Amino acid sequence: MTQSDGARGPALVAPARVVFCGMTGQFSLLVLDELLRAGVEVVAVMLPALRERAGQPSHPLMLPQRASVPRGIALPLFAAPAPRTMLDVAAERGIPVLELSGREIPAELTELTFDALCVACFSRKLPAALLR
Repeated sequence: MTQSDGARGPALVAPARVVFCGMTGQFSLLVLDELLRAGVEVVAVMLPALRERAGQPSHPLMLPQRASVPRGIALPLFAAPAPRTMLDVAAERGIPVLELSGREIPAELTELTFDALCVACFSRKLPAALLR
């Protein structure tokens, strides 16, 4: 990214460091893809905690690594593949995924350095402490 610096020419600006708050639907995926395409550094993806886990301490989600299949080996498909989600993007790029439940900010989030939050289709109220 560049920023005009008067007569001295363009100055390089570090990419914004963003925590992305969204859900696993297509709308959130579109926004996350565009952020990454624009060169924004997404330092974490935050999801609302599942209702049955709300109120429990937050922790990073462990995403399974995709298994690679050797070329030339065909596997039978019995159903259409699941649509791609932002969890797939996070796993591919090594972006940590956090859950937000209640008013507590995930401890892992407090350890991150970020410039902004990007919210796209998030079903929980963001804690005031996080917005400060």
